[in-house]
Amino acid sequence: MQNLLQARATPPYAPGMATNQSAVEKAVEAAGGPVALARAVGTKPGNVYYWRRSGKISPPYVIPVEEATGVPRHDLRPDIYPPS
Repeated sequence: MQNLLQARATPPYAPGMATNQSAVEKAVEAAGGPVALARAVGTKPGNVYYWRRSGKISPPYVIPVEEATGVPRHDLRPDIYPPS
């Protein structure tokens, strides 16, 4: 069982990850899945699933997601945090 869990572990976010992924998907993968991301930022998994469908993270969670995953806030919500 432990080997299976290790095989599913995803590497942390790094600039230049697959470009066909949305920033939300990158954050979910970097956290280790939607449930892990929800736990890391103190929300319900249903919210993370909604973010995946909508492609947008709710504004109060942008910075906590950035801190938990390393995905920059300007990638997560460029409408709120434009690139510098």
